Amino acid sequence: MKSISKVFSIQFSGTNSRLEWLYSKLKYLFDHPILMIGILWGCYYVFDLGSTDLLQEESMGFTYANANMAAGILSSFVFFYWFFPGLFYRGGFIKAMLLSILSLSLILVSKYYIFLYYDLIQDSVSYFLLEEMLRGVYFMVFTFSIWVFYKFFKSELAKARIEVELESLGIAHNSLQLSPHFMMNLITDIAGRSSRYSHSLFIDLTEFSSILKYTYQDIGELNELATELDVIKSYIHCQQIRYSDLNVELDIEDAVLLRAEELFMPKMVLLSIVENVFKHGEFRVPANPVLISAKFDEDPGADGFFFRVHNHISQRQKTPKSGFGMKTIVKILHYYFPEAVVEEQLTGSEYSLLISITYGTTNKDWTH
Repeated sequence: MKSISKVFSIQFSGTNSRLEWLYSKLKYLFDHPILMIGILWGCYYVFDLGSTDLLQEESMGFTYANANMAAGILSSFVFFYWFFPGLFYRGGFIKAMLLSILSLSLILVSKYYIFLYYDLIQDSVSYFLLEEMLRGVYFMVFTFSIWVFYKFFKSELAKARIEVELESLGIAHNSLQLSPHFMMNLITDIAGRSSRYSHSLFIDLTEFSSILKYTYQDIGELNELATELDVIKSYIHCQQIRYSDLNVELDIEDAVLLRAEELFMPKMVLLSIVENVFKHGEFRVPANPVLISAKFDEDPGADGFFFRVHNHISQRQKTPKSGFGMKTIVKILHYYFPEAVVEEQLTGSEYSLLISITYGTTNKDWTH
């Protein structure tokens, strides 16, 4: 590593950086890249001084190191905000280059007079300029690494947001109907009249109206986890109307629904998983019941939520695959719950799914 605490000399270093941090933990830094650059330079500064002292290398002192540190940070700002954007993006190229050259020149002149004032110029002005040109190249490479990582991370995040928005738009588009109020009022009126003749028919229409109400819900509104689970119960009830031999064991207790209130769950995510069971799975075989359960941690103070599905894959499918559209569901879940765990297992014709979400303060703020 090229030191900022002694006269320039060619050094080597190896770095093995891995993009493992979640955006939720680095959000503040990525929203304030100036702070990110400052922290990285601070880490470099501490490491450089520490390695210089540990290896007992020749040092020009703190004044020399601090001046180089300040010049490095200011140069990084110039490269990060003007030079690289102007170089790699269309528009404003000449302006960006002129601002960069002017700013870097001012930094170089200021640094020269600081060195001159503290008697840190050991050789000629030509050697000083050559040394600073080489050091400037290093500062450029160092900043370019930060800039590329920053842009890559931001582009991946933007891509993920666009994909989620696109999926949400598709769901919203599928929800468009003539008039939600008309349909809901009509079903409610019919259900009310049916109660005089058949209580079971009244229940069936009520469950069906619950699904319609959920379907018409605006994708931008808060969809509670309790709502998502409740509509699953209504969905299973309506499937029982269609199939008298339906074999589904549903375990969603009222206590779970109570705890699930005011907790966010993206619309259609859990319901789509259940719906896929009926699209691709066996649900009418007595020996192979479909198991669907929703649980919370037994500790009342914990917010761990677990959603499980277990079913057999229909043998009518020529090429059975695990997941049944889970790629999209996982993307949406990880967008809103970065720490959510999705475990899938396909053993022969048996498919199992477990979704684990730990609700916390960051997850409850669904608007972000």
